[in-house]
Amino acid sequence: MVSQKKSVAVITSSPALSSIISMVLGREEALRTQQFKGIDSLVSHMRILPVDLIVSDYKLENRTAPGLVAMLRKTLPRRRYQLIVLSDHMDREVKLSCRFAGVDEVIIKPMSPLFLKERVVARLETGESQTSANWRTPHASCSHPSKDTVAYSGNVIPLFGTSNNPDQRSGDSLHPA
Repeated sequence: MVSQKKSVAVITSSPALSSIISMVLGREEALRTQQFKGIDSLVSHMRILPVDLIVSDYKLENRTAPGLVAMLRKTLPRRRYQLIVLSDHMDREVKLSCRFAGVDEVIIKPMSPLFLKERVVARLETGESQTSANWRTPHASCSHPSKDTVAYSGNVIPLFGTSNNPDQRSGDSLHPA
C-alpha cells in the first residue's frame, strides 16, 4: 500500500528563507512542500486542499503567527493542521501568544534547515496538534516534546511543559512565583 504524502506549507517574511526551507523539506520523500508569498494565498490554498503542517515566521506581513491561527480558525474552522513557528527571539509575550493560539512548536532562529526538517518529520509522525484540538482549552490536548528532544535541541521552546495536567507543568507558570 502506498502511503499518502504529507502536505507542508511554508510561509515566511523572507523569500530566501522560504526557498531554503522548501528545498530541504522537498528532499524528504514523504513530504509535499509548497511555499506561499502571503497569508491570503495560503488561506485560499487551504480552502481547496488540506495542509498537514504549516511552517511560519512569527511575524508575517501585517500580523503574527497567532493572528494567522485566529484567521484560519475563522475561515476554516474544521481543518486540522499543525503549526511550527520560527522566531528570532522568545520573550513572555511571544510564548504566551503562541501558547494560547495553539502553536505546536516554536523554533528559535537561526536554526539549521536540516534540524527543521527533523522537527517537521517528527511532528508529522506524532500526528497530534494543538491547533486541531479544542482551541478554547489549550491544556486539554497538546503535543509535548520528549525530555530527550528538549535536551538535544536548545532552540526548541517547550510551550506546554511535560505534563498533561496544567497544575503540574514545570516552568510553565503564567504568574511567576
